[in-house]
Amino acid sequence: LNKLKLDITFIEQNKYCCEFLRKKFPQNKVFNEDWSYIETMSDDIDTLISASCLVYLDENEIEHFFKITKNIKNFVIIADGADQDRFLSNGLKHWDLKSRLKKYNNHFQNSKIYIEKNKRIFDKSNNIIYNSFLMIAN
Repeated sequence: LNKLKLDITFIEQNKYCCEFLRKKFPQNKVFNEDWSYIETMSDDIDTLISASCLVYLDENEIEHFFKITKNIKNFVIIADGADQDRFLSNGLKHWDLKSRLKKYNNHFQNSKIYIEKNKRIFDKSNNIIYNSFLMIAN
């Protein structure tokens, strides 16, 4: 990533991860905050990348997340999401990402959706959880 000279902003709640990110990506911004910090900068975010973060949010938090990210054009969501809301026995929640983006996101109508399903992880009703979910604005 450093070789690509991308302008990346990291939001990380764990202070030790922040220290690591600051060392590895000194040219980028690192904020030691939780996910809700996105609200302060969401209009400046072009692409949001999330890896297994949304599974910890409750129903109110996931709705708030999609409301505050309504102007973000591109989403790359890794190891998270499903075709319908899924609640696993371990307490993790895989939310229906597509319906929430359709409901809240200003760029959804002019975007393409790409989904890679995880063939090994099933919930109690045998539905497949996503490996990756991408919404890319045209």
